[in-house]
Amino acid sequence: MPPEIMKGFFVDLFEKITSKVEELVNAAKSKHPSGVDFIFMVGGFSESPFLKAIIKEKFEHGNITVLVPRRP
Repeated sequence: MPPEIMKGFFVDLFEKITSKVEELVNAAKSKHPSGVDFIFMVGGFSESPFLKAIIKEKFEHGNITVLVPRRP
């Protein structure tokens, strides 16, 4: 199946995840002036290349680094 079609199955879910991460990053910024330095993506779905790319594109700028540990 072409990647774009496969990606289409998850677009709504990716948008919900991105929205929640943005909400959490903003909440952290409101409580701590320095904000967030790292976003750790963990769990099986975090290994999705599509999800990793979306999260990195949206949040990995300035002082935020997105980390996805490899499974042992």
